[in-house]
Amino acid sequence: VMQTAGNRVGISICYEMIFPDLIRQAVKNGANFLVNITNDAWFGKSPASYQHRSMGALRAVENRVSIVRAANTGISGTIEATGKLRDETQLFTEEFRVTQITPATGGKTFYSLNGDIFSWVCLLVTGLIAIAARRGKNEL
Repeated sequence: VMQTAGNRVGISICYEMIFPDLIRQAVKNGANFLVNITNDAWFGKSPASYQHRSMGALRAVENRVSIVRAANTGISGTIEATGKLRDETQLFTEEFRVTQITPATGGKTFYSLNGDIFSWVCLLVTGLIAIAARRGKNEL
């Protein structure tokens, strides 16, 4: 996390954006917006560039922070904290955008603070229900 004029920015390089815990740690450590610098050229003109960008939208929503994405082959742009995509460039076109973001000022999300704990609890409860159902079936 890097301190800027009044803000703290979390920086991810290339496909680090697809790892929820890595991004979550940056936000937990005080980042109030994120920047992702990426080389998507190796995806070519496949759907992978769009999937990579969409992973950024998930990270924005999970952590309630805006993301500025700069890709050498497009799709660059801004992802709002709500997941809304703005100011996007096209794939394999030479363009630039000037954008404005709103750094996060509110509290951290449950996910930012606790990570996948909710998912693990759901898995545990589902497992316990399955075990209980199996035991009940054996008793009939």
